[in-house]
Amino acid sequence: MTRISNAKKIPTPDRNNSLCRDCDACCKYVSVEIDKPATKAEIEDIKFYLYHEDVSVYIDHDNDWYILFKSRCNKLDSNGLCTIYEDRPPICKNFERDSCHEEDWNASHKVLFRDVNDLMRYLRRRRPAFYKRYYSSLSKQQSGQGV
Repeated sequence: MTRISNAKKIPTPDRNNSLCRDCDACCKYVSVEIDKPATKAEIEDIKFYLYHEDVSVYIDHDNDWYILFKSRCNKLDSNGLCTIYEDRPPICKNFERDSCHEEDWNASHKVLFRDVNDLMRYLRRRRPAFYKRYYSSLSKQQSGQGV
């Protein structure tokens, strides 16, 4: 979880405390579940996310889709130690060790989309019927036929 400075290391009942005490891996990103895209509009939303710097989308091992913002918590000090450890938000306190990606980020997901090309390749290979409908609707829209 988060690291705390030696001056702030106090015993806590957190079951993750001993495992996460010197770790700031989960403090360097925010990951939010999103719907699996089923429409052209949802694909367009994901494309919008992927056009931004330090934003990715991934599919985890349960086939759930997430948007990932690589953004360091501003409550970490220059050594990566949590400056609000005792008063950190519940989401930090309750973070599950099983969700930690410190040792191998690649193990946390089945598919990672770093850009729109990754997404389109995935759709073409893994969801070809959906991919065809998506591009068909784009072609109709571009030719003025509507969607």
